[in-house]
Amino acid sequence: MRRPRSLWTARVALISVLLAATVLAVPPGSPRSPGASSALPVPAGSAAPRALAAPLATGAQGQLVVNTSDALSAPNDGLEMNVTAYPGVPLAADSSFQVAATEVVGAHDAVFGIFANTVMAPTAFFAVYSNSSDANEHLAYWPGFLLVPGSGYLFTLADVNGSTVWSLTVNGQLFGGNSSAADFDFGANRSTWVGGISFSETALYPTTPTAPMVLTVPLAFAVHRPSGWYLPDEGRTYFRGSGGPPWGVEGRLQHPSLAPGEIVSGTSIPLAGNGTPLWLGGPVPVRAAISVAGPSSVGLSNVAVGATVTAPNGVPIPGVALTFTDRYNGSFTPATTLTNTTGAAFVSFATPNVSVNVTDLVTVQVTTFGYLGSAGATIAISPAPEVTIRAPARVPLSPTGSASITFGTWAADGAPLAGVGLVFDLVGLGSILPSQGVTDATGSITVGLALPPGTPSATVVVRVVGNGVWGQGTFTFTFGAPPTPSLLERYGTPLAEVALAAIAVTVAGVAYRRYRRGRRALPAMPVRRYWKEIRPPRGPPPPPISRTPP
Repeated sequence: MRRPRSLWTARVALISVLLAATVLAVPPGSPRSPGASSALPVPAGSAAPRALAAPLATGAQGQLVVNTSDALSAPNDGLEMNVTAYPGVPLAADSSFQVAATEVVGAHDAVFGIFANTVMAPTAFFAVYSNSSDANEHLAYWPGFLLVPGSGYLFTLADVNGSTVWSLTVNGQLFGGNSSAADFDFGANRSTWVGGISFSETALYPTTPTAPMVLTVPLAFAVHRPSGWYLPDEGRTYFRGSGGPPWGVEGRLQHPSLAPGEIVSGTSIPLAGNGTPLWLGGPVPVRAAISVAGPSSVGLSNVAVGATVTAPNGVPIPGVALTFTDRYNGSFTPATTLTNTTGAAFVSFATPNVSVNVTDLVTVQVTTFGYLGSAGATIAISPAPEVTIRAPARVPLSPTGSASITFGTWAADGAPLAGVGLVFDLVGLGSILPSQGVTDATGSITVGLALPPGTPSATVVVRVVGNGVWGQGTFTFTFGAPPTPSLLERYGTPLAEVALAAIAVTVAGVAYRRYRRGRRALPAMPVRRYWKEIRPPRGPPPPPISRTPP
């Protein structure tokens, strides 16, 4: 259902009035459950907005509306707005300020954003109105969701799996923390009217304008199409209200450093006339460059990485979101950051723990909505050396349950390593101190265990931390009185020495006797002749040799 622009603008103003009067109708002392979303009572019927507008007859109101005529914005199945939270300030009676995105879906108007009034700090809200009667059909706020001034919040309204039910999320969280607050059945799975998409800021006040001094909207709105999220073109501003517009607005055409779709408004911003172009949407090419500190590094080392973003004419672009990645799953701190006033950003790159020499590709991608740009740089990475961790096989445990353990770190060539960082984790009950430390000049570090009395054993996991090295070990120590050693265990070494000495003496004796016997070799002759002719008579001769045993 399409209506003239004047009626549509009036409708948007009445929506804000309805929301303001609805919340103001709640007494300041009324109890509210923190963190819970609840539907606020709103008078039904088309007469409600006209009646609620009456108290503002002596005051003033101002409204900034930004919309588009880009035909590619419809049909769509999602609407997105990114707004920076503004600080909550005391407002006079019957005052409010609201920043919101609006879209017509089927026979309904969806309005969501941030709202504040006399009794309520800036709060996220979600409202749905009838497109024919202006009756409120759904109104929920989320006071438990903390809005930090200066922080950005992404509101996303999208259909659920192609159904007619649409759901609102804020920074990826379900609005209100539950589907009853976040979901609404619009009776359509597509929004088809380009004129029904808009972004607005509305101020209602009796005397002093309630608009913040500066309000930044990084993304006024984006729509979701089959190809993905799309930033509409031809963003234009329109002011409505009594007493003149209370604030000004600027966009990318006024300041090229602003991102596509970004607007800055407030009481300190110069005024712009109705119909003033604020941006040219769609993808805007930019130049991105990236550099790494040094052509090579060792795995698990920290390397500085820098990137810059400029316009095609070389002018730096601040506030651009950058995301860093690499080919071998290293890590970046932070992984996503913003360019500074000179268009530069810096991160720390923890090189991956590769097993062979590789050439890694480090890339930076411009992720600010509406910008297109990326760059890459290579770095040679060699494997990080492994550190071997050693510990004693047996550790004595005192009666109070304490023990002292000395760990050592060694290189692959067997040399002790000094200055190696270790982290200790005790598995199970008890404590270990220190929980981390650095090995001394001998490559050692001593830690203490405090265990419950009677603990039979303890397992300690030790990890190597630090630049360019890695290693890990798991050690289980058994406590209690040591078992009684066996005879072999107790005297094994002395007995072995005695046995070897005895064997050596026996062998030597046998060899000597054979040597002497060889020198006194006797001629071959019968035994009886030997006894009669050679051996001197010393008694009776021996008995004859016989095979019969005696």
